[in-house]
Amino acid sequence: MKKLAEFELIQLNKELENKVDERTSELRKAIYQLDAKNERLLNIQNELEGALKFKDQFLAIMAHDIKNSLTSITLNSDLIINYYEKMTKEVAISKSKDIKNTALLLSELLSELLLWSKSQSGNLEINIVHQDIVPLLDNLIKLYGLHNNPNFQTNVNLETNFILDFDYNIVSTVIRNLLSNAIKFSGDDGKISLSINKYIDYVEITVEDNGVGMTKEQINILLDINKSKKQINNSNKKGTRFGINLCIELINKHKGEFIVESTPNVGTKMTIVLPDKYI
Repeated sequence: MKKLAEFELIQLNKELENKVDERTSELRKAIYQLDAKNERLLNIQNELEGALKFKDQFLAIMAHDIKNSLTSITLNSDLIINYYEKMTKEVAISKSKDIKNTALLLSELLSELLLWSKSQSGNLEINIVHQDIVPLLDNLIKLYGLHNNPNFQTNVNLETNFILDFDYNIVSTVIRNLLSNAIKFSGDDGKISLSINKYIDYVEITVEDNGVGMTKEQINILLDINKSKKQINNSNKKGTRFGINLCIELINKHKGEFIVESTPNVGTKMTIVLPDKYI
């Protein structure tokens, strides 16, 4: 009887040890899973904090750019209203052009903001149409008055057709942004070119200027949206950086490619590559 009791006791101890081991293993597994969940939650929290910080900086930058544009329009309007009779015709025309150009840039900024908002929220709808892209390019040339600029060169010809699948508003926004930057960074006497070239299954549209240019490091930051977001608040051309970021996102959604080539104090060449067929 005594040996039987000892045997049963040993068995009970083994069963107890097995249960403890099982529970310990389950507990360790639960702790591991909990740690993994906590780590994921921490990463999500950090991402949200970073997104909110970027959003605050972004809104501050946009508010600054909008305020500057409105201030410029107001000041030039006041000058025309109060001193029109003392102005020469040339000065009045020049101030009127400044108002028009500033209003145009403000309109572009607001359009970009709307597209950016839709892109970030996942509500951006791409309206692909099989159409000729040449009229779009010609309209942008006229919009910026480049057809009268002796320093502007282009191979865009209304008699030549470049048919492909693209969203008119998206592509127009991107090329408009590139032209705006080229004008901004090349100055009054700078040279700008807009070219389009057709290949077997894609089209290249290039905007080139002989402006201030960029270093390789600046290009890398520009093309890396995450790095660019982190440094957007330190840029002297904040609106420009946002604009290029938007262009990259839009071209990626359009299944295209965005290429930047630049040399400091020589100029910048920006090319978008669009497939013939949007599949």
